[in-house]
Amino acid sequence: MKRGFTLITACLLVLSSAALDAQNAEDFEELGILTLFEDYGYAYPVIYSPDGKNLIAAVAESAIFILDAESGRSVRIFSNEHSEDFIPVLALSPDGRKLAAADNEGNIIIRDTGNGQFLTTIPAGFEDSRVYSLSFSPNGRRLTGAGGSVKIWDAETGQEQRSAISHAGAVFSAYSPNGKYIVSGSAEDGSVKVWNAETGGELYTLSTDFFIEDIPCYTFSPDGSRFAASYNGERHTVIWDMESGRMVRSLNTKDDQIFSLAFSPDGRRIITAGESLKVWNAETGRNLWTFEVEEENIIYASFSPDGKKIAASSEEGTVRLWAWDTAPKGSPWNIVVIRNPEG
Repeated sequence: MKRGFTLITACLLVLSSAALDAQNAEDFEELGILTLFEDYGYAYPVIYSPDGKNLIAAVAESAIFILDAESGRSVRIFSNEHSEDFIPVLALSPDGRKLAAADNEGNIIIRDTGNGQFLTTIPAGFEDSRVYSLSFSPNGRRLTGAGGSVKIWDAETGQEQRSAISHAGAVFSAYSPNGKYIVSGSAEDGSVKVWNAETGGELYTLSTDFFIEDIPCYTFSPDGSRFAASYNGERHTVIWDMESGRMVRSLNTKDDQIFSLAFSPDGRRIITAGESLKVWNAETGRNLWTFEVEEENIIYASFSPDGKKIAASSEEGTVRLWAWDTAPKGSPWNIVVIRNPEG
């Protein structure tokens, strides 16, 4: 029997432009509290829709929620029907119309975000049985995933596409936003490789002194010109230039175990989420702002499409929202209880 949802707390704070250069959260004013759900623990990805109107949040062992980004109210709930031990991997198509989610049994379920309709289910068929990553192509027609190897599927039919990509031990694969590349990383030999997205041919290996352990965090800059990954074994975050394959910056994240990272929409900043939430200058590597959360890790963080808000989820099931410059006086977020759709 599935448990009912109880409550989690999410805070809305305002950041002034000057506060981005602060090293702690003491300068920030708390504006309001949103209550959502609790007790299931880990809130996994929390991502904005391309138009910024919705937040998509996934909670371990339970469901995926589409929330109104302004009010915090639930717009739609996708309950888990495939695995009791549900640790979701999500990918949202660039137009925001399709949501792909993978469960622990190796199923990839693609839904219409507008009406919740099932579009297709893909048995991934990885040797590892788990799907570690998912990424849509820029036109939304293809989906790539990793689970000990790299596969590409037709996002409409679910049919596996023939590909020349062969990367043993792959734990992530991702399309670049400009559609030119697929990048994959292997936990078997520690390599991060760049492939031609059309032909599947290997272009080069990204240079690094660090070694992949487990599943690293990774992200492209919005224009696809840079790629960043965090190496938790070495506790460093590395940024590469995609044309040359050279490492251009290393962020000193040695104080944190990093669970996710993301570029801002203009590519000027990077957020790292882990034992704390930090904002960095992507060009200089300077830490602009740090927010500490007592007794819990931040699992995932993302920028809103206009770059003015950051949404972050934690291992305690909390979802927090920060905004700067345009945040109103008083929170628009109301107290909301999300209930189990099955009662």
